[in-house]
Formats: sequence, C-alpha cells, structure tokens
Amino acid sequence: MIPCPCCGRPIDEDVHAVIATASLSRSERLAVSHLAERFGKWVRLGQVVEAVYVDDPDGGPLTAHQCVYMFLYRADKKLRSLGYAVESTRGGGAHEHRIVRHPA
Repeated sequence: MIPCPCCGRPIDEDVHAVIATASLSRSERLAVSHLAERFGKWVRLGQVVEAVYVDDPDGGPLTAHQCVYMFLYRADKKLRSLGYAVESTRGGGAHEHRIVRHPA
C-alpha cells in the first residue's frame, strides 16, 4: 500500500484499475488517465487538453478547454461512487485539476 500524496491515507487499489472499470466515455477516460499519471498533483487544464487531443491534427475543437473541463466534471460525478474525485482550482489565471481519494 502506498500513501495518498495529498491526504496521507493508504491507497489500497490502483487508481488505473478503478478508471478502467468505471463507466467513462473515451474522452473522459483520456482526461482522467492523464490526471491519474500524476495522482494527487495539480495539472494545468492545457496539459490535459493536449493529452486528450494528442491524435487530432488540429489539436481538437476551438472549444477544447471547455470540452475537457466538461469531461472532467462528468468523470468526477462517476468516480465519486468508486472512491475517487476530480478536484479543480483556479489561481493566477490557470485552471488546474487533480484526482484524489474520496470517501465513497
């Protein structure tokens, strides 16, 4: 068991396994998987946008930031019942997100 980097509680399952079993859309899964790679650490929204639209030659739609924000919002609702949450913050003009343990 490893400790959660934000709250210190032990993590007894792999966040990637939980994400794999969650009922997420492809885009939601890509966004959340990018956060899971940096579990507990704040990630700028622009970095998540790049991860979701990496295969799109145009870099995604003109509203890519809004789309990814919505993907994370929807994924958060689905993951809370599985013991995880997507937290968001705004500071210095930057939107940042992270995935953390959340009591189910």
